[in-house]
Amino acid sequence: MYKMTHSLLESWRRATDPDADETASGAFLDTLERKKRQKTKAMQDGIVFERDVNYFAENGVFEILDGPTENVIYAMGDTIITENNVDISTPYYRAVRQFGNRIKYSQLQVREEKEIKVCGHEILLVGVADAMKAGILSDIKRVQRYEYGKYQFSTQHPMYMELFPEALRFDYLIFDGKYCYMEQYRRGDFEPIHGTIKAFLEYLDGAELMETYQKNWEV
Repeated sequence: MYKMTHSLLESWRRATDPDADETASGAFLDTLERKKRQKTKAMQDGIVFERDVNYFAENGVFEILDGPTENVIYAMGDTIITENNVDISTPYYRAVRQFGNRIKYSQLQVREEKEIKVCGHEILLVGVADAMKAGILSDIKRVQRYEYGKYQFSTQHPMYMELFPEALRFDYLIFDGKYCYMEQYRRGDFEPIHGTIKAFLEYLDGAELMETYQKNWEV
């Protein structure tokens, strides 16, 4: 049996895009070989933003790390400026509040697995949902630039809707540094993930990469 994640499929999708460059191809091969890649600033910013949203969702206050000592400062309200001169009335903290309130009372970081069979291969789908509440899966994104439909062809919502059969909808909660956006996908808005996995496995066969996949993703 071989593990399959959204991240693996998404790196392949980007690498095989007609406009992909060598960077995307290299990233896919590293992912296929399970090599650790250094996190970019954009990735780090996304991790911090998600952490802040989750903290607000669970506690109803902001967690602000104060300099190198990382002392936690709890701040409430719209216009408080902390002793470290952190203005929580900025678009960033408004976004943290908006998304935090939206996923309040959700289950956070919900891991799920599901065994399926594609092209004769036993596949173990694995994913972790950022938030799940009342049949709605939410994923928190911080991006540098956003246009509506950015996630239309993402492998994430088809993968997670397969993993969570009780889910009715998948919401991308997106912050671009200034504004908040949301993309919503329901069952029927996209093709099931099985077709994407079939195309992925066929690609591996044609590119003579199936052995690499099986070596690094066997469970």
